[in-house]
Amino acid sequence: MSGSLFMVVTLPVPKVRNAETGEIATDRETGETMHVVNLVETADGRAQVLKITIGESGLPDGLAPGMAVEPVTLIASPWANVFGDQVNSGLSYRAKALKVVQ
Repeated sequence: MSGSLFMVVTLPVPKVRNAETGEIATDRETGETMHVVNLVETADGRAQVLKITIGESGLPDGLAPGMAVEPVTLIASPWANVFGDQVNSGLSYRAKALKVVQ
């Protein structure tokens, strides 16, 4: 996503692992709480909203909507779920951290 600009749309919220139990997602390696933040990415005259998962330690203090940020080590992973004869698919995004851009 070289040349892209990112801006915070929503504040981070804890990622829910299991909607039925309310269990919060944690990183398998570190055990830290995972959060979801929505960013708008603009590139080549187009914009899209990305829902990015980030560990709590990767969130900068004072993060607020409208702030310019740079995702550190942003990874997009394809996913697919099959329910009966319906297939849903998309991309999930994860970053190691967010860095505030001045």
